[in-house]
This record gives sequence, C-alpha cells and structure tokens, in this order.
Amino acid sequence: MNELAPEGPLPVAGNAAENIVTCPWCGNDQASALGRCQACNRLLFRAPRWALSGRDRRFFTRRRLIMAGIALLAAAFILWLNYPFLPNVRILLFNQPTTELSSNSLAGQWSMNGGDIAQSKVIRGADLPDQQPAGRTLWSVPLGSPSRSGPIVSDERVYLGGHFKVSALEAATGAILWEQPTTGPVQGSLAAAGDRLFMGLLDHRLLALDAATGTTLWEFKAEDFITGAPVVHQGIVYFGSWDGNIYALDAATGAQIWTYAATESIGTHPALRGGGAGNWRPQRPDAPD
Repeated sequence: MNELAPEGPLPVAGNAAENIVTCPWCGNDQASALGRCQACNRLLFRAPRWALSGRDRRFFTRRRLIMAGIALLAAAFILWLNYPFLPNVRILLFNQPTTELSSNSLAGQWSMNGGDIAQSKVIRGADLPDQQPAGRTLWSVPLGSPSRSGPIVSDERVYLGGHFKVSALEAATGAILWEQPTTGPVQGSLAAAGDRLFMGLLDHRLLALDAATGTTLWEFKAEDFITGAPVVHQGIVYFGSWDGNIYALDAATGAQIWTYAATESIGTHPALRGGGAGNWRPQRPDAPD
C-alpha cells in the first residue's frame, strides 16, 4: 500500500536543487522528492516553502540580508550627512542645567551685551523716536583707566568691568555700591542673570559673582584669554575663548555641559539663534601689565 511521507519537510541529503532527499520510511538517502522511493516504493512529497511551518522557514534569506544591508547603508549615509546637527544623547540625558537663568533684558533694563541673546542691540518697545531715551547726562563717575568693558543695567544697578576691577553702581545716582579687584583689565561686558553676574578675564577664567556683593560664587578656567561677553540662556552660560573653543557651562554650578572646538580663536561674544551660535573675531588683546 502506498503511503505519503510523514508530515514536515523531508531531510535533505544532497544538493537541494536536484531534489535529492532522504526517505523517512526506509532511510534511502538517494530518493527523489518528486516521486516514489526507489528502495521502498513509497510516495514521497515535498511541501512548498510557503506551506512550511514558521519554525521550518529560514528567516535570514539572501534577499532579506541584501535588503537589510542596503537599508543600513542608506541609514548610515543619512546619519553622516546630519551628524553635525544631531543632539548629543549623553548631554541630553545627563548634562542638563539646573536652573532657567537668562541674561535676556527685561523692559527698562540692559542686562547683557547687545541687549538680548541674539545681540540685536534693539530697545524693545521703543520703536518711535519719542519712545527712545533722550541721551542726557544724569551723572558721571571717574573709574580710572579705561577698559573695553561696556556697562550693563539690571535691577536699578549698573555693572561694568574696569582696569583691574569690576564695579556696581546705583543707576539713579552713580554711587558706587561695591568694587572687586580682578587680575587684569576686564575686556568684555558682564552678563546679569537673576542674582548673578558673569564675566571673563584675561587670566583665562570665567567668573560667576553674587550681584549684591561681588563675591565670587564659582570660576571656570579655559586655556586662553576670555575677552568676549558671556551669554546666559535657559540656565547655560555660553562664551568663547582665544583657545578656539566655545564653552557651555551650568550657570548655577559652573559645571561644563559641552565644548565645541572652532576653527579659529574666539575673541568676542556669541549670539544665540534657534539653538545655534555665531561670532566674529577681533584682534588679539595685549596681556595685562
């Protein structure tokens, strides 16, 4: 009596392309899968690939491997094109600032160089000529030798760097509220954010000061001069150095969040726009006497 082979695929003994299989009845390893076994005369049947169980199908077929390879190459090429614009996952997860401090100027203040993080130098709400300041002299105070640090105004105080010092003055009268010595001339303007001031020095340090007293809260040392004004946004202090790096620090602690190596020395302030920064490069300053 002729019987079909047991369920399941037949074991392949030789070249599968020649349909040579092993007979499950008698063990003949030269049986043809398309007819009867020459030894026991039983009918053999090989199920098509689509009819096999999931366990018996091959997952890693040549076609699938080729398609996966093409997809990986395309993904790698797209990643390579967009690599400079992708966020650093480690920074996003672990190097986040601990405050939301910002040096953007509020109404009636000028709390950073350029007035805002984009360095627009525009007074908000003063679009018409009669809305702009008259420019009359209210008071003047001698501060000694000149420096390149422009004044900023925040919370009814004027802060500015000088020749081997930094000062806080009362905005209404010009009375000196406090002065703190520095290791050299202050070349860049300060930035006020909350109850803190930030300034760079020629001794390679960026300082965070208590705005009320001028006491140093923390400091960070770069590898060269810092002559540009810092910018504070969303709890991060941005500044450039003559060592060719742009730094981003936690405004509360001074902890380094990231550093970007530029192609040239950076002698001035950054400008932020949509998460990016741009800057221009002046002549290198002289070291302090």
